[in-house]
Amino acid sequence: MKTHLYCLIFAGLLGMSSFSSADAMRESVYDKLNSAKVLIEKGQLETASQKLGTLAGQKNLTTYERSQVLNLSGYLAIQQTDYPNAIRHYRALLALAEVPEGLQLSTQRNLAQLHYQTADWQKALTVLGNMPAESVSKDSQLLMLKAHSLFQLDRYRQAATVLEALDSRRSSEQALNLLRACYQQLKDHKGAIRVLEVLAERFPDTDYLKALASLYGTQGNYRYQLALLETLYTDGRLESESEWHALITLHLHQNQPGKAALRLREAIDRGILPVSDKNQFKLAQAWIQARETDKAIAILEELSGRTSNGESELMAGRLLLQYDQWKKAVPWLRKALDKTPSEDPEISLLLGIAELRSGQHIHARQSLQRAAHNPKTKERARQWLSYLDQISTPVTVLHE
Repeated sequence: MKTHLYCLIFAGLLGMSSFSSADAMRESVYDKLNSAKVLIEKGQLETASQKLGTLAGQKNLTTYERSQVLNLSGYLAIQQTDYPNAIRHYRALLALAEVPEGLQLSTQRNLAQLHYQTADWQKALTVLGNMPAESVSKDSQLLMLKAHSLFQLDRYRQAATVLEALDSRRSSEQALNLLRACYQQLKDHKGAIRVLEVLAERFPDTDYLKALASLYGTQGNYRYQLALLETLYTDGRLESESEWHALITLHLHQNQPGKAALRLREAIDRGILPVSDKNQFKLAQAWIQARETDKAIAILEELSGRTSNGESELMAGRLLLQYDQWKKAVPWLRKALDKTPSEDPEISLLLGIAELRSGQHIHARQSLQRAAHNPKTKERARQWLSYLDQISTPVTVLHE
């Protein structure tokens, strides 16, 4: 994460007296500095650089005058994006004796920002550490600079400590996002949720709501996650496939299969989710859970016409058996058996039960006998065959 470089604008030359003292500037030096400052403001940086170079070469400058020359030279270097040279000027300024406190603090501030800008985060922290603690603690920009530098050095706990000292209700959006990033790096999901809740309240941005919903899911708070996704859906702010999938899955998880089916149908119709066999199959399952049998069967009929694995037919057969619709289940189960590469004894058993219940005893005996040959279904098939023997007269098994 990079912050902008906040540099103090050179000031303090105008309105100063012309007499010579430890804290004043001679008129001749003042005029040359002011002339260079005007050139910088006009964008004539090369000419300003020449003037400052000539001035810096004077051997009779007082400490205060030299500090102001170095200060303006540092500012000029920043305008030229020559950050190493700006750092050199500011460090030279700080090395002078008896630099006024205000100028010293502003120079340290600029130097810390320059070190950050040049990705020398440890030096930025060193400069901040040399400043009076009270000056840093009262300057939100310097606190952010410190927190960013610590973050860049992977010192997430220390960065979070700096940011936690700020009032979250007054912290900038940038500060809250950095604190959130610290918590995420620390795997502190509860901390990240607390920050995101503040962000979502103060800056109701869609991305914050989505991120908060995701974290609620990570923590198993599915009710809150669903509430947020429902809000985003209602506002028309759900966009990606993954977001729609999350909403549909949560409806199913929260025992709302009807809503899940409606959302899935809508997503398919709007082209957000593809019209795939997988999604159609999921839609049928949702309708089944919602006890919307006719809607489920309609979807399974569509699937039956274009799939060859027998899954849709088996699902339809099981569904109809569940509602004692034995006769309707028979053709579905026969199709499922036909589409299964190797004969499935479970399907044969279900088919035999459906045929038996619908009065097709001869076919039922054949299906149940096939199921009885497999160890997985042997016991159950024999029980149904025994029942069939009790309710029917002796029959001759048809040979194909």
